[in-house]
Amino acid sequence: MPSLQRSPQSNQNESMVPAIVINPNRIALVLASLVFLFITLAVVGQLSVWVYGFDPESKFVLYFNVEAEKNPPALFAGLQLLFAATTAWVASKIDIVMWRRRYWQILAAGLAWMSFDEVFRMHERLIEPMRALLGGGDLGMFTYAWVVPAIFVVSIVGLLYTKFLLGLPSETGLWLFASGAVFVGGAVGLEMVGGWYWSQMGNTLTQSLIVITEEAMEFSGICLFIFVVLRFLQKEQANGLLKFSAL
Repeated sequence: MPSLQRSPQSNQNESMVPAIVINPNRIALVLASLVFLFITLAVVGQLSVWVYGFDPESKFVLYFNVEAEKNPPALFAGLQLLFAATTAWVASKIDIVMWRRRYWQILAAGLAWMSFDEVFRMHERLIEPMRALLGGGDLGMFTYAWVVPAIFVVSIVGLLYTKFLLGLPSETGLWLFASGAVFVGGAVGLEMVGGWYWSQMGNTLTQSLIVITEEAMEFSGICLFIFVVLRFLQKEQANGLLKFSAL
């Protein structure tokens, strides 16, 4: 009878495959620390302008302005979303419940697009066309008019993903919902608050702080999403090249 034991050569070859050790707690701590750093520097930059009269075009202010393009906060936002897309894609490959895999795949694609959009600010190109459709003038909370189609998209996605969230383990579903609520609350909710404030008061320190709070919520929502999905993968006992550490 042939032996079912693996040869020493086979075991040796498997042991030579490097494993990627993932610690969800440490990854979340690093991301949260970077969020805190960028938000703190953004606040310092705006206070230096509005309170101490620094030049708003100075390198430090522009370098850490969370509204600006092609600077460290914008790069971090794009990479964080790309990381989130990667975790969702991995979940689509190892989720033991087959029907959920398609939801993970679509979520990964959406986050990848959001990463691209965050870097190149594609959504801002919708502002002027949407303002024209809404009649222009003082639009109040719809001053940044891209939020109108965003509200529609978020509502549709929310309805379509209700089954998915309820079909996940209760803790995972609850925290994924929370991460989405924090992100959307910043990206859309505070964007509307900021639009209304800007239409009434113009550009002030308060307006700058509203924008910073908005970005802080977006950063935090994605950070929480990544942590929750990594914990989900850990509980699913992802094998192969991924190994999880609890310490």
